[in-house]
Amino acid sequence: MLIGYASNGLHTNGYTLARRIVFDRLGLDVQDPFPDTGRTVAQVLLDVHTSYSAAVTPILPRLHALAHITGGGFPQPGPGDAAGCEAWSMPARGRWPPVFRV
Repeated sequence: MLIGYASNGLHTNGYTLARRIVFDRLGLDVQDPFPDTGRTVAQVLLDVHTSYSAAVTPILPRLHALAHITGGGFPQPGPGDAAGCEAWSMPARGRWPPVFRV
């Protein structure tokens, strides 16, 4: 069984790349509007990320493996990543939070 939790935005280790894209590549400043959000760059980058602890803690004793996939995930499982899983799919890009669509 493979269980995935949807991301609500940037998490603790995505900010180095986000800063490069937002400030260096897009040339935005912290007070500029962030595309498709109606909010400033500062507001989007300072959003509190979701903790998945409450969702994961009750099932920890039954888990055989746990992965924290960052950087957009994997387009398909690698050897042993999802052994025994018959289906693997990434969500359509349009369903990703706006911070991932810039």
